[in-house]
Amino acid sequence: MSTMAWRMNEIARGQGIAAGAIGADEIEDASVDSADLAASAVKGAEIDPGAWKTTLIDGGTAGDHTVTGIATDDHIKEVLHYTSGALTADLTSQFSISAADTINNDGGTDTSGDKLLVRYINHAD
Repeated sequence: MSTMAWRMNEIARGQGIAAGAIGADEIEDASVDSADLAASAVKGAEIDPGAWKTTLIDGGTAGDHTVTGIATDDHIKEVLHYTSGALTADLTSQFSISAADTINNDGGTDTSGDKLLVRYINHAD
């Protein structure tokens, strides 16, 4: 049994693992995702607040919108539509990151003349 498998068995049996017992070099990239974590396993205090980015951009026709600094491996958390300074809709489900510096809502809501508040987690931070 590999060291990692042994450690995972210990966790499953409720034995726990001492802080620092598993190094980042022992976990393959992309081997753990949100489906592998119990609810509340990662608390807000454990997430670098500097990784959260917020920007206000001009709305436009459905399609590409420029968000300077967003990268394809970042994660959109919110896209909120504001009209005349008032929140009118949560459009998060309509948007994806289509390229560096670009989010897209092809076939989605036209926000011309309005503002979009975009919150995302910067993967590089």
